[in-house]
Amino acid sequence: RARPVEEVVVREPPPTPVAAGRSKADEDLLAQKDAEIARLKEKLQRQKMAYTELEAEKEDIDSKRMAALRLIRQLREQLNALQELANKRGLGTQVAEIMAQCGLGKELEEQIAVFERLWQGALRRIEKN
Repeated sequence: RARPVEEVVVREPPPTPVAAGRSKADEDLLAQKDAEIARLKEKLQRQKMAYTELEAEKEDIDSKRMAALRLIRQLREQLNALQELANKRGLGTQVAEIMAQCGLGKELEEQIAVFERLWQGALRRIEKN
């Protein structure tokens, strides 16, 4: 879920009347600071919009990742069921050899397990920060 972007409310200071003793340099500096404040407000607004877009993109990626993990789990279960059925029919050795030749043996299971552990570790580190 995207976290809502907190609205930052910047209150303008009440306008100060021009003091009789204020110099032209002071007025120029004040104008510069006002312009800088306006520029920073615009920058903050752009960053809020970018953050919101990134949050939405992250949610989309997380959704796709979860779908991929469900598919991997389902395929793993189907391969195990295939191996069990082959064993019951006396074809376990041949099916295991065929699966190994196709790259569907223990090596694949080990690679998937390593990937899942690395991915879960990365997610935990992200959530900590």
